[in-house]
Parts: sequence; structure tokens; C-alpha cells
Amino acid sequence: MNNTTNVPSAEQIRALLGVPQLPAELIHEALTAAGVDPNIPDGFKTLAQIGTSLIDTLIAKIGHKASKSTTTRGLISAVRTEYNTTKHRAHIAQRNGIDKLIKYGPNGHGAENSLASAVSALIAAIELGTGSFDHVLNGMVRLGFLRGGKGSALLEAYQLAISKPAGKDFYSHERLPRNADSSQTGSSPPHQTPLTFFPSPGNRAVDGIRTDEERTNPYSIPDITLPPSLTFSDDPGTLVLNDLEIQSADDSRSCSPEGGVLQATNIPVHRDWDHPLHSSWGRTLPTISMDPCLSLQGLPSQVQEPLWADPGSSSRIDGIIQVLEEPSIRQASRKRQCDTQLSNRPNKRAATSSRSKYGGFLEKEIEKCKAKGHPLPCETFFQRHIEESLLSNSGFSDSLGTILIRIADAGSFICLRNAILNSTSSSGGRVSRQTPRKDRYEIMEGLDGNVAFNVFLKRYHLMELFRDCGGLQSRSSTCSISYTAESFSSASRKRGNPKHNEDAVITEKMMREVFPQLPRDNPEYERRRRAMTRLRIIGRRYQALVDKFGQSVLCFLQPCSLTAELDKGVSDNMICDLNEKDFKLLIELLENSQGTSLRDLCTKANPVVDNLIFGHQERIQGLRLQEVQTEDIIAIPKGSPDMELLLCYGNSMQDYSVIAQ
Repeated sequence: MNNTTNVPSAEQIRALLGVPQLPAELIHEALTAAGVDPNIPDGFKTLAQIGTSLIDTLIAKIGHKASKSTTTRGLISAVRTEYNTTKHRAHIAQRNGIDKLIKYGPNGHGAENSLASAVSALIAAIELGTGSFDHVLNGMVRLGFLRGGKGSALLEAYQLAISKPAGKDFYSHERLPRNADSSQTGSSPPHQTPLTFFPSPGNRAVDGIRTDEERTNPYSIPDITLPPSLTFSDDPGTLVLNDLEIQSADDSRSCSPEGGVLQATNIPVHRDWDHPLHSSWGRTLPTISMDPCLSLQGLPSQVQEPLWADPGSSSRIDGIIQVLEEPSIRQASRKRQCDTQLSNRPNKRAATSSRSKYGGFLEKEIEKCKAKGHPLPCETFFQRHIEESLLSNSGFSDSLGTILIRIADAGSFICLRNAILNSTSSSGGRVSRQTPRKDRYEIMEGLDGNVAFNVFLKRYHLMELFRDCGGLQSRSSTCSISYTAESFSSASRKRGNPKHNEDAVITEKMMREVFPQLPRDNPEYERRRRAMTRLRIIGRRYQALVDKFGQSVLCFLQPCSLTAELDKGVSDNMICDLNEKDFKLLIELLENSQGTSLRDLCTKANPVVDNLIFGHQERIQGLRLQEVQTEDIIAIPKGSPDMELLLCYGNSMQDYSVIAQ
């Protein structure tokens, strides 16, 4: 197979990206899907990983450059979220005609992931072919990135920043002499090591030849030492150490012969291993002789690196060295910016806390537990080790915590009650194991998601469809591998992950059963197949929950569309969107936090749910759940024994009068 793309395609891409010398090999790799060319079996996947990271890097880079004007970190994050998504990159591929130049695999024609990967791969090809971030940014803009909305605002701020002359602030390299210039000016403090100048990527030659400026500046770590000169300001309570302002710890206290206590923390100091005599690392601060009224006897002599232990600490900026004791030295020109950054950080960290996500629900549960004399959530289903397991998960999915705390709560019992009450008037019928698979899918499509009974029917129809198509025997369901003598024959072997191959076979079988007349080469087939893959994942995970806890557990997952009195629910998409690691963690946390009580509750509810979904509503008449008011159910804490009383039969209100108390 030809290992290069055709000439017209390569010229189109070069013209589109504005890079006439872009190598054809990189273009070919960026437009080839996995499995098409044996010389590059992964296709554009490797380049796509590089390109996706480059897009994030470029957005952050131009945001950092423009940060001195109007840009904030919030805007940078918003632009990254808006533009570096699979959907947006796929749209760019379609709008620029890249989708017509891609060499697809047998089953990937027009897939959104393939289009997005191709665009990311082209971005990576620009960087690998030119070595210039400027070319990459130009290519992104030509493709359609950063056009309109917040992206346009970020780009305008960046262009405005680079058009202005560089300001000479405390961190600017123009303030200090370069390594090549050994002359001292009157404004330069003595014994001060210059900052190393690093040219921007745009100043570097494309062919890899370093500029003269880069050759004359060897790599070293920048260093700024404390200037020893001392001047006085007009304020008698303030000293000025060059650009640093030193204030007395108590401005209202008059100077005594013993001297006042001055504050000097967060002094910006950089290490310089090449010039140890000029470095302040591990050495004493300059000795300053002065009037006893302004004595610096309380000034510390050693410095250490800051710690991140306290979220509210002011020493959290990287590159800041904290001086011991209690003084306060700050740079007046950057005080406002630093204070703003430090005041924002604690709020950002708090947003990742489980209590910030579910605090409202937990507070309501605590109030109900205290009113009923029931153990608190921190003693039952949300103990400390469960919360720590959630927080230790690097992804910390919101869906994971929502399912954990909302399963089998008062809201789910309200949904079950509504399902029983409207089951006789619903047009959804009932679940039958003899229903043809195609009819089962059509029933699912016709069910109204705003009716509790229909939501439960759809879940059980989906699980039955998964079972009918051989899902129970797959490796994903059994979590085991079974080999026979035929498994080792070369004819039976298939490339790829065996588990993924079996899942693909189940999906194909579901497609053949539901859409037998739809040809594989029809574009609609691929769209339907992706939707069927999601249904297979949901069906398998519902089956895993049923196997672990019981048949009725699906009725204790309150749908999002039926939350009514409560704010959060559990949807099919939330179950599907969990990755495999998070779903396994969900099963583990459910077992550790409420496994026994949840199984006991499901055992009690299984007969009720079976009669409900299999069409025997007459057998559940007189259930106490039907007679209790909604507001009385809401008052019951999660995990309370009163929940099980709702699943009992009887005409006497005496047995469950405790519920309404």
C-alpha cells in the first residue's frame, strides 16, 4: 500500500494550513485512520494525542501573554472548554472538507471521533514539520479555531499584548543587563545576577538552527538577589528597599530605642547555582546598620521553601521563598494581582469537595436523621472512608457521587409509588421475556420518559434485550475468560482485545435483530450502531447492578426527569458515561457503604417490582406505599427501617403510623 497521500490532497492541506513545506509523510499519517496502512497501524492516533495537547498549550500560551491586559484564567479555561472538544474539532473537519480526504477504516467512515482526531493530528503535523508555535497558531486560526465568542476575545487580547512594547516590571528581563552585557548602569543594583533571556518560539529558526541570541545565552536558572541599598520614603513608618516596601508590624506604635518589629515575607528570590556568592538560598540576608529606632533585630536570617499545607496561606505562589518569623515584605507594583490570585484559589479548591457538590442533600438528610433519631449519613452510607475514596479518585465524576448518595433514598420511593399508581393508565404495557427483540426496541423508543412507570419499563426492556443478544456470556459480564481447544486455532483468532471484540459482536447482533433490513454501507447504519453501543453498555451495567443487589435495584435509581421535590437524579446517560474504572469503583463503594442494607431492601421490594413490570398490578393492591402521602415519604431518612415498612401490605394504619410522625 502506498505510504504517502496523493499529491492533490497534500497540496490542499498545505494551502489550508498555510505551510507550503509541510512534509507529505506527516500529512499522510494525519489523514490515515488506524488499521488502514500497515506501516502506521495506529494511524493518526499518536499525532492526535500530540495535537490535542498542543491546542490546550497554545490557548494557555496566548492567554498568558495577554494576561497583562484583560484576559483572566477563567477566560482561558472557557476557551479551552469551547474549542478543544471532539464535537468542535469534528465540525472544523467537515467545514474545511478534511472529512473527504481521510482514509477511513471499514467501520469508521464519518465518525465524529475520527474527524476530531484528524484535525488534532494536522495540528501536530504543523509543529513537527516546522518546529514553530507561530505556525501552529496560524494554522489553528486558518482552520477556524478562536473565531467568534470568547476565542475571538482571547485572540484580540493576545494581538494587543504583542503589539505593545514589553513593560519593564520586576520580572522583566529588560530591567537587568544580559549575560553578554557586563556594564553596570546607575539604576542597576550592585551584585545582582542577571536574568537569562529566553527567546520566544517565534524567534527560532524553522530548520532547527539556533539564533545568535540563543547561542550567546547558556542555560542557567535565573537569580534575583536582595539589593543591599536602603532608602527612606516620606512615610516615617515605612522603609523602602529599592522596589520592595517594608512596613512596621504596628504602624501605630511609636519607635522605641529597642526598635520596631518589621514584617518581610514572600520575598521573590530565585536560586542561582552558577553564582553561589550572589544567591540568597541558604544564606543570611544582607546586614543593614541603621538607627536603633528602625532596628531590624527581629528580621530572620534563614529562608526556606514554602509549603502548600494551608489552603489559605499566602505563600502558595511558585517561585516565592518564605522568610521565617512574622514580617511582611511585598512588592507594591504586583500586590493587587497576587492578592487577586490568592483570594481565588481557595474557592477553586473547595469546588472539588464532595460536600460542595452534595452539601444540600447531606444537610437535609442530617436534619431528617436528627428528627427521627436515625444515625447520621457520616455514620451510615457516607462515612469518612467512603468520602475519601471519592476524593482520591483522580477523575472524581459527579455522576459517581450522585448515584452513591441517591440510590434507594426517599425520592426513589416517591418514584416507585407514582409508577404503581399510574401503571394501570400507562400505554407501556408490560415486560415479557417472549417479546421479539425488534418489538422490544420499538417499545423502548415509544415510552414517555416523563412517566415513572414507563422509565422503569424501558430499563427492564433494555436489560432483557442485552440478555437476548448473548450479553450474559460476554467477558464484560462474567469478568472471566474461558478457553477451549478451538480457542487456540489460528483460524479462530482475531486481532484486537478479546473483550472488545466480544462486545462488538454483541452490538452487531443487536443491530441485526433490531434493524435487519439496514445495509452496512448505509451511513445511517453507523449512526444507529453507535447508539446501539451505548444501549449495550447501559444494559450490561444494569445487569451488573441486578446481579449484585437484586432485581428491584433499578427502581431505586430515581430518574432525573422525575426529581420533582428533590434536585438530583440518576439518568441512563450518567450510567453510560462512567468509564469502566469509575463503574467498578461505584460497585465497590455501594458494597462497602450500604451493600447489606441495599440487598435486604431489594429482597423486600423484588415481589412488588416483579408484579409491577410483568403486568400483575392487581397483586400489589393494598401496598402501604400507595397510601402514604408524598410529604411523609420525603421526611424519611435514607436507610431508615421505615422504608421497608412502606413495602408491607395491610389495611391498618397503626403499623406504619410512625412514618407520618
